[in-house]
Amino acid sequence: MLIREYRLPRASHIRRLNPGVEDQIVYVAMYPDRSQRSYTPAEFAAKFDWKNDPEKAELLGK
Repeated sequence: MLIREYRLPRASHIRRLNPGVEDQIVYVAMYPDRSQRSYTPAEFAAKFDWKNDPEKAELLGK
């Protein structure tokens, strides 16, 4: 099993996902008390009223 970890800034958007990739994504929310919780994309969207918008994606790196 290949595992890759990408850390994105808050409210980052992903330009495109290959079929089946979204099922492998986990969002981790950090809370003010320094605790954290993991969410599936659907759970994260429902909890934080957020949806990926590929048009708002920015390139990372340079």
